[in-house]
Amino acid sequence: MSSSSEEDFLLDESSVLAFLADCEMENEAIASAAASTPTECDALATTWSDSCSSVSSPNKPPVKKSWRQRRKDEVLHLREVVKELSAELERLKLAAGVQSTLPNATRTPKTVHQTQVGHKTEASLMWEKIAGRQSTLRQRSEQENAKLREAVTRHLQQAKSLQRAIKRKLREDLTSSSLDFIQRNCLDTRGLTPPLDSKQVFDKLLQGMDSVYQGVDAFFEHTGMYTLPCPGRRNNTASSRVSKGVFVEFLDSYALPFDVQQTTNAIWTLEKDRTINDTLCFMQSFTEGDNTQMQSMAFAFTMEGIDFRVIMRCVTKKYTENGRTVFVKRTLIQPVYEDMSISLIETSRQVLKRGDLSTLGPTTVMQTHREATLHGDLTVLDVTKYPTLDIGVENWEDNITKYNNRVEDQLVRQ
Repeated sequence: MSSSSEEDFLLDESSVLAFLADCEMENEAIASAAASTPTECDALATTWSDSCSSVSSPNKPPVKKSWRQRRKDEVLHLREVVKELSAELERLKLAAGVQSTLPNATRTPKTVHQTQVGHKTEASLMWEKIAGRQSTLRQRSEQENAKLREAVTRHLQQAKSLQRAIKRKLREDLTSSSLDFIQRNCLDTRGLTPPLDSKQVFDKLLQGMDSVYQGVDAFFEHTGMYTLPCPGRRNNTASSRVSKGVFVEFLDSYALPFDVQQTTNAIWTLEKDRTINDTLCFMQSFTEGDNTQMQSMAFAFTMEGIDFRVIMRCVTKKYTENGRTVFVKRTLIQPVYEDMSISLIETSRQVLKRGDLSTLGPTTVMQTHREATLHGDLTVLDVTKYPTLDIGVENWEDNITKYNNRVEDQLVRQ
């Protein structure tokens, strides 16, 4: 008990004793008032008793303590008993190794605590073991909860990607009837036969592809690919036509919630299998080795109400490095329509590298640069019969978006 509480207790006690003393004094006053008018018989009895007591006991008897004094002595005695019991309790606590959890309780010194280790009771040792097991289980639960939260976040990201793929599939299904009608009334492709000069075309397209791969980093630095935000896209067609004579040029950066190896496999599978295109007229594969694909294909499409047939010969090479993959692709595009005699050569540089690691898991940044040069004389064409060049650029940009969606869909299906 603190000093302040003891002072309060003494004050209360003194007040009670003073009150009881006042009551005792009043009783004594009443008794003295009654004794101040004694009767004659009382006086005679008192005289007789005094004479007898003087004869029988020459010594004066001991004075009896007052009621207040007796109560005070009793309180002091009880205080001493409390102190003795408190000291005995502390001694027993120290012997048993028990520490109080109250904030104001006196802490056991380290030296005393070390001596208690060998004298702990069986009950205290049992509770220590139980507390240790509970602490270990709690740590394991926290680690498992962290892993589960990361797994849930990763699954949510994959679910969002799957949702986007499902939405695209639903849009395709909703327009399937219209597409079937267009295909039934589309340009007749039965007379379109595979070209016979594909081998010579592939040899020309393969020339210099290794040099393109070796200079891809410097090329990206020069074109400003590393300053492009992710996701982001930049159309340099207007400036490139004047400065470089390029028909179309696009820079594209796209992030995918999958690792580099998974994204590489998805892209390589898409390049290998193009039979999912409903407008495909024919496709021939001339693949050489595991890192080179050569294909010849033709398909039909409609642009601004005009039905075209396009023959494409493309070569794709894959370069695998430590932590990234580089694809270099060249394509010869030959539109077939009446007297049109132009062609385009597209060069695509694509780099797959690790993105920033997040709670969603590994990510891949897909950086792509596409440019196409036009070969042929456009001045001989009747501009009233063909769409403008801007329509072709818009169609090129739409194909980039569709390509990114196809890669994402392929990753979800894997």
